[in-house]
Amino acid sequence: MHAIETFYRGIRFRSRLESKWAAFFDEVGWRWQYEPIDFEGWIPDFVLFGRTEQIFVDVKPIFAPNQEIEAKIDRALGRARTHSLLEASFNRGEFDFVDPTARAALILAACPLEINSRFPGEWIIGWINASSTFWEWDEALFVGPPCGISSENHSWGDILDGRFFGGNENRRPMNPSPYWARATNTAQWKPRS
Repeated sequence: MHAIETFYRGIRFRSRLESKWAAFFDEVGWRWQYEPIDFEGWIPDFVLFGRTEQIFVDVKPIFAPNQEIEAKIDRALGRARTHSLLEASFNRGEFDFVDPTARAALILAACPLEINSRFPGEWIIGWINASSTFWEWDEALFVGPPCGISSENHSWGDILDGRFFGGNENRRPMNPSPYWARATNTAQWKPRS
C-alpha cells in the first residue's frame, strides 16, 4: 500500500496515518513533535512530551505486535545514550527539548483497538516499551480522563504524565473512538487544487 502524503497544521506528513495520529494527539491534549531526531537507523515519527517522560513514537499500519519493528527500535534506542544531538522546537506555544537519552518508545497501531481479554472495555493504541514496563514491550492501554497511557506492567499509573492509579482495580479504561473519529475527520486527505 502506497502512503499518501497529507498536510495537517502546516506540516507535511509522510502518510495519512501519521497525520491522523497527530490530530489524535491534539484531540487528547498530548504535546508532540513530528520527526524529532535521527537515531542512526531509526527516525521516530513523533516524540510525545509528558510531564514525567518523553516517548518516541513509530506509526505503523499494523494490528498486532511486530517483533522486527520492536527489535529495530530497541537497537536504535540502545545507541541513544551516546547520541549528542539536543534539538529544540516550538510546539503548541511552548519550547520543548527532545532528550536524545530518553529511551521510552511506543509503536502506534493502524487505529485504536478494543481488547476484552483481561478487562472489558479496555482499548490499546499500540505497544510500549519504557522503564515502567521493565523494558519489555507491552500493550499501550488508553486510560483517563484525562487521556493517558498505561500498560499491564504499569497498571499503577499513567506513563506519560505520572498520575498514580494504585493498581488495575483503579485504572480507568477509556474509549478513544470519539477522539479518533474527530482526528480522522480533521486529517482527511485533500486533493491539490
